[in-house]
Amino acid sequence: MNALSSKINLKPLVGLTNSYINKNFYLSSKNILSKSFKLSIQRKNIHLSTNSLLSSPIKQNINALNIQKTTKLFSRPLTKYTKDKIEKAIKSADLFVFIKGTPDEPECGFSFALVQMLRVQGVEDIKYFDVTRDPMVREGIKEYSNWPTIPQVYLKGEFLGGFDIIYKMHKNGELEDLLHEEGIVEEIEDDDDDDDVDEDDEEDEEDNEEDNKEESNEESNEEQNNEKQARN
Repeated sequence: MNALSSKINLKPLVGLTNSYINKNFYLSSKNILSKSFKLSIQRKNIHLSTNSLLSSPIKQNINALNIQKTTKLFSRPLTKYTKDKIEKAIKSADLFVFIKGTPDEPECGFSFALVQMLRVQGVEDIKYFDVTRDPMVREGIKEYSNWPTIPQVYLKGEFLGGFDIIYKMHKNGELEDLLHEEGIVEEIEDDDDDDDVDEDDEEDEEDNEEDNKEESNEESNEEQNNEKQARN
């Protein structure tokens, strides 16, 4: 048996077996590739159908919802308690400001600049509310005045403006005139005018003294002449 098997040539049989295996492997690989290709096409069709769906009016509604989510007007509504608190603060002084920090220690550049402008105009005692200490007032004051930024200035209970408006008024002289008209700051006369008035008064006094001397000399001369005539 062993001698018979040794005489049989097995090479063609091995080659046939290998070709059969390779063919089956190729077919299975082909099936796998075709399935993956079909899946990719299905995914692509799903993606296209999703885009077509989003391009419809539904997409506009989704975009509108996203805009509403991202657009943040005020984080908290203006409650009655906060409104009463703001109005009480505004009415506590003729000139009242809402700033970040205090006039001596402002916590933002705009609040610092506003304080400096008011002090240059002659406002020494600045009545204020530090919004960093009360988040409700910090957000509520924006809704109350319909102005989106802080600092804010109120004059006799009325909203005067934010930093930009106050800066323009300070620059063109309107703020100075308004503070004088409303009696917030008293007008100060120039020292040069006072000096001129004092000099004029001194000159008038000197002229009066000279006139008085001349009159007294004339009177004395007349008396002397009268005495001489009487003797003669």
